Amino acid sequence: MTRREKWIAEIASEFEPEPQYLIPILQFIQSKEGFLLPDGMQAASRYLRLPLSKVYGVASFYSQFHFEPRGRNTLTVCRGTACHVRGRARLLDELSKHLGIQPGGTTEDLSFTLETVACLGACALAPTAVINDAVHGRQTAASLKKIVDLARRKGKQASQASRKRGAAMKSARKVPGK
Repeated sequence: MTRREKWIAEIASEFEPEPQYLIPILQFIQSKEGFLLPDGMQAASRYLRLPLSKVYGVASFYSQFHFEPRGRNTLTVCRGTACHVRGRARLLDELSKHLGIQPGGTTEDLSFTLETVACLGACALAPTAVINDAVHGRQTAASLKKIVDLARRKGKQASQASRKRGAAMKSARKVPGK
């Protein structure tokens, strides 16, 4: 069974083959992979009997869909007027240097994706950033770097714990005396 066929089977287990399910199917694919990969897009096209160009057209229209892997942590910096006046540009420059990526980019280790948004609607807290779903107001470059470093440490600790669990499970599966 090809990867595309596996995707079709997974999609079929969750959705009826109706065109109105295109967006939920794209959301489903992205939730499984973290981004929209070509095999998933082709499977959606075939399953819904829609032209692949239509599937890509819908996916590229909405900013919620991504065609490349994203970081485990999403860091969004507000570009609104209040944030700009209160130092957003310097904050974003320092953050880009700290992470080694430009806005719209993802770190090589896939720990962070850095984005900007026109306005977060938290002008009284300017400059504002969101890490994952947590809003952080009145940020400086230094305070935001601390938050990023904390998220990075938590991610490394989670990875180490996951590796330890995996090693423990492997050793638990070993048959004694073999």
